Amino acid sequence: MFLATHGIRSLSMTENDEQIVMEILKMKLSVEAMELLKLGTSTQKCEALNRSISVSLPKNVNFSKNVTGRLASTIHRCNNGVQDSAEKKLAAVGVQLSMRAKSALNGMQKEETYQKAYGSNPETVKRRLVVKQKTLKEHLQYKREKHAPKHAEYQKGQLDYSIIASSSSEDHVY
Repeated sequence: MFLATHGIRSLSMTENDEQIVMEILKMKLSVEAMELLKLGTSTQKCEALNRSISVSLPKNVNFSKNVTGRLASTIHRCNNGVQDSAEKKLAAVGVQLSMRAKSALNGMQKEETYQKAYGSNPETVKRRLVVKQKTLKEHLQYKREKHAPKHAEYQKGQLDYSIIASSSSEDHVY
């Protein structure tokens, strides 16, 4: 999976390929990486929770009275899913949901579950890496072309008046 982003599809290893593989292995299997990953956690879960919190508690608004409730509600929704969280919270308050509301929540829950499964599907991951590789190649090609010397473009001093006046037979000032 990590080799595809560097364009490696078969392992007829060159020196450059060996260096890339060693760097990837160091990132994934070093002592520091193993220490961070020993609990099976990653920063993506933290970042996802932070994004969810920023939706419920935007930084440009002060919620002086209900900040703890909004935060607890968001964390409950992230841990239990949209449908289960709403049903549990409303049951605790003693509110019954209509069939239409239950159906809508069920649809939201199914969509959320589908998106999680789709995002972790190996085919989807592979396709995403291939697109990332293509984008990276296009970016590197653009950078090479951008920094290549170009003779037809503007050069410093090209439009100075003294140069234009001396090269022109007429004394027109534009």
